[in-house]
Amino acid sequence: MEGLLVSQTQKRKKNRKQSPCSSCRQRQRQSWSHSPSASPSPFPPRTPNGTAHSSNHHSSSHAQAHTHSYYSHNSNHHHSNSCPNRKKATGLAKRKAMKGQSPNRRKKRAATILSCWIQPTSAQGFTVVQTPATVKEGDNVILNIQGYTGSAREYVWYRKKSAQDPGRVKIVTFYSNHLYQSPSNIRQKVLANGSLIIPNLIVIDDGYYEVQINDSSSQILKGGAPLKVYDGPEKITILPKHVHGQIEVLLNKKLILECQASSEPPAQYTWQVNGSSRAGNSGNIYAISKLSWGHSGTYTCMAMNSVINTAISKNIRVRVYEPSGGSIRGGDVVAGIVIGVLAGVALIVALIYYMVIGESSGE
Repeated sequence: MEGLLVSQTQKRKKNRKQSPCSSCRQRQRQSWSHSPSASPSPFPPRTPNGTAHSSNHHSSSHAQAHTHSYYSHNSNHHHSNSCPNRKKATGLAKRKAMKGQSPNRRKKRAATILSCWIQPTSAQGFTVVQTPATVKEGDNVILNIQGYTGSAREYVWYRKKSAQDPGRVKIVTFYSNHLYQSPSNIRQKVLANGSLIIPNLIVIDDGYYEVQINDSSSQILKGGAPLKVYDGPEKITILPKHVHGQIEVLLNKKLILECQASSEPPAQYTWQVNGSSRAGNSGNIYAISKLSWGHSGTYTCMAMNSVINTAISKNIRVRVYEPSGGSIRGGDVVAGIVIGVLAGVALIVALIYYMVIGESSGE
C-alpha cells in the first residue's frame, strides 16, 4: 500500500515538471486578455468541451490588432505630457484601465490623474475692465470682472509693475461665502462680484492689477488689467533763475528760457510774449539768438496735459539793457516817458492851484 502511494506521488511531481511554468501561464493569460473579443476575466476562455485555448491559436492578424487596444498603447508608447481625459479616468473606464496592470503602474496612473486635476487653470472665460477708461489723481476707479459665471470661494487681488513681472504684492482677499475682505481697513474695497474699487487715486497706484479666482470646483482662474493714473501738469518753473519774476539780459546777447512742469503724460508747451502767442516756439525751450530792445517784455509759458485737459502757466519779465554807461533801455525808456508826462501834468496842476489861491487871497 505504501509503495502504491509513493509511486502516485512521484507520477504527479513528474507531470508538474512537464507542465508550462507559471510565468508562461501568466503570459498566456495576458495575451488572451489583450484580445479585443476576449472577456474582461483574467482567465483564458474555454471551448465547449471545457478545455482552455492554446496560445498558438492566436493568429498574427490578432496580434496586429492588439497594438490599437488600450493596454498595448500604454505599454508600447511613451506617456505624453497632456493630461488624460477625466471621463476615461473615472467610473467604469477607470476600472477597465486598472485590469491587467501591476499595482505600481496603477498607483502611477492614479497619481498622474490626480496631478492633472489639481493643476491651476489660466485666465479663461472672464476679463477685467477699467471704469472709467481714463483717470487722474483724486478720481475713483473700478476694475470690473466681466464674463465670469462660476461660483467663487475667494477673490485675491494683486498688484505688480507689469503683466510680465513675476513678482506681485497681494492687496486684499475677499471671501464670497462670508462677504468679508481681509484686510478690511484699507482704501481698496471688493464688491460682491469680486470687482475692485480704488478711491482717491494717487500716482503710485499705477501698475498691473491681477485677480485670482479660487472657485468651488477647485479651479484657479487668473486675469488682470493695467491701471494708468494721469496727473499734472504742476510745479511749473522757468529757467534761468530770476529775482522777483524778472531777469536782465545784455543787448545783442542770446536768451534761452526753459519751462519745466511735472506731468503724466509729459506736458505740451506753448509760449506767449506780451499776451501774443508764438507758434514758432511750441516746446519747453524759448530761444532768442540776438536780443534787441524790442525783446523786452513779459514771457508766459503754458504747460498742458492733453489726456485729461488740464493746464498751468507761469510768467517772467525780461529787461534788455546796454552795457556802455550802464544805462537801461527798452522797457525802462517807456517807463521814463510815462513818468515824465505824469510829472509835467502834476506841475501844471500845482501852478494853476497856486494862481487860483493867490487871486482869492488878494481880493
